[in-house]
Amino acid sequence: MAHPPEQPVEKQARRHSPALIAIAVAIVAVVVAWLVFGASEPEAVTDEPTVTTADPSTGTAAESTGEQGETAPAQ
Repeated sequence: MAHPPEQPVEKQARRHSPALIAIAVAIVAVVVAWLVFGASEPEAVTDEPTVTTADPSTGTAAESTGEQGETAPAQ
């Protein structure tokens, strides 16, 4: 990008300073986000049962006691 010959370099630098400050702020924000979200090791995955884990062979209480009523077999 060519600059006009009558415009001094100091004036050009003054006009570009907001953009340079914004770039520096963006770089700092990326570094902070990386430190907060990406720098830690991922948690270990375990096979421990949780509250939402159910044993598929047991079913629910309604299925085992017949509270739903009898249904006709599928044809």
